[in-house]
Amino acid sequence: MKNHLLLLLTIGILSAGSSRTISQTLNPEVTAEELRSHIRFLASDSLAGRRSGTPGNEMAANYIAGKFSEYGLLPAGDNGTYFQKFPFVAGAKPGPNNSLAFGYGGKTLKFTPEETFRTLAFSSDTSLSAGLVFAGYGITDTAQSYDDYAGLDVTGKIAIVLRFSPGGDNPHSPFTEHSSLRVKTFNAREHGAAGLILVTGPTDSEEPKLAPFSFDQGFSSSGLPVVSITWNEVDSVFASMGQSLKSVQEGINKETKPNSFPLDATAT
Repeated sequence: MKNHLLLLLTIGILSAGSSRTISQTLNPEVTAEELRSHIRFLASDSLAGRRSGTPGNEMAANYIAGKFSEYGLLPAGDNGTYFQKFPFVAGAKPGPNNSLAFGYGGKTLKFTPEETFRTLAFSSDTSLSAGLVFAGYGITDTAQSYDDYAGLDVTGKIAIVLRFSPGGDNPHSPFTEHSSLRVKTFNAREHGAAGLILVTGPTDSEEPKLAPFSFDQGFSSSGLPVVSITWNEVDSVFASMGQSLKSVQEGINKETKPNSFPLDATAT
């Protein structure tokens, strides 16, 4: 954005070099010091990065418009001004009506927003009730002969997937390129999952915690409902089946071998 803004300003100033000859009070030449002065202001800390929609951005826009007017450039924006309005998404936050509940062992476990579950920024806006499956780390890596979805039917179901990889959050792990939330979500969708639940496992965090909301404008909707939940809630489901999430995760990490299976539970 900075480069585009400075380029626009530079083009405008250079273009003004010829139009400024209409005024005998202005120097028709653009000097290096003049350009430095513009850049010095637009790059100054007082504009705080000029992010869209911020006061710093408005100050920069008004500065440029003022210089265009001073140099005699004709306005070509909205309503005869130097400005053109356009819509953009500045951010996102979870909606107030999000809900999640597990049904298993004849009981219902309800989750608390922002405490035990969080709808993620790239989740689609929909309602869903389906069976649960545990899909390990949700990774399909043919180069490593590793596939958490091999032999697992997730069509129309909600996949519970661990964050990171069998290599943890090690950036040098051979699974690093498959470890992002984006890739895990797309992989779940490609395997037919109707929804995705992401979990920071007990070997990655002793304290149960949620994945960050992390708004990404380039990933505004994944086409799936996606939430993050705390690992102890998942462990409750595993315990009802005589399993332990920590033991399962440790086994996957140690053997670098998938261990995926359907869960005797549903999510709504």
